[in-house]
Amino acid sequence: VLASLNLPAALEDLTGDAVPQSILEKSRAVVQQGGLQSIEQLIKDLPELLQRNREILDEVMRTFICFMVFYTDPNV
Repeated sequence: VLASLNLPAALEDLTGDAVPQSILEKSRAVVQQGGLQSIEQLIKDLPELLQRNREILDEVMRTFICFMVFYTDPNV
């Protein structure tokens, strides 16, 4: 059930005062991959990527419509 909700299979024990080891490891991994600046750059890039994806989808739809017209026209 947890996996179907895109949640981890094991939940963190947050009853103590210390930060769980798995959280510390994840934090180190984020820092090693560029930290907050890297995350901010990814967020900044989203509008351009969204536009490119829309252009690709538009082209696919135009191609699909041409294909459907060509192959469903009884005169072809």
